[in-house]
Amino acid sequence: MGVFFHILSTGGGSGASRITRYIAERDKNLEREGSGSRRLFSEDQDNLSYHRADRILDPASGQPDKDDLIHFSVMIEEEEFDKLGKDEKEKQAKFREAVREAMKGMAAELNVDELTWVGGIHRNSQNPHVHIVMNKDTRDGQTGKPRRISRIPKRLLPHKEIENGKEVIVNGPLGEKFLVALEKQQALSLSHSRQQ
Repeated sequence: MGVFFHILSTGGGSGASRITRYIAERDKNLEREGSGSRRLFSEDQDNLSYHRADRILDPASGQPDKDDLIHFSVMIEEEEFDKLGKDEKEKQAKFREAVREAMKGMAAELNVDELTWVGGIHRNSQNPHVHIVMNKDTRDGQTGKPRRISRIPKRLLPHKEIENGKEVIVNGPLGEKFLVALEKQQALSLSHSRQQ
């Protein structure tokens, strides 16, 4: 089992970002996702509109600048998603919790107090995935001073290595955080289904 990271663009140039609207509305699968915008989520909130998500990323104006954001997606295989619950609603709820836990782990790997982020689950492709947008501005985990994360360090991301003469993909520390969080939610779902 693995997770697949993909660093994405926030769009060319500077100016207000429309990335939360993209996550909420772009390329929907009406059969799986229903009509209307996808609801987004954050560390402590569910059911966010993209306008509310923008307010989380930029509380002052509600219009986060492209240059202040990092956008990435994390994909899992359909069979791993299916292990999260008995129906779509439960599976998405467990996936959200896995993302929340993994983002706390990401903050620890980056040595920051916390990350300001929003995410949205997409079911419009063969494999379920979550788009995450995080603000680059945070606070250093040791000093508490303001700190800017210009990019996610490559050493933390999934990468290729040679093992026994073969090229393999290694999850990297961030991939492992997502994998451990996903496995925890799958175990909770399995335990819950056994109790019923």
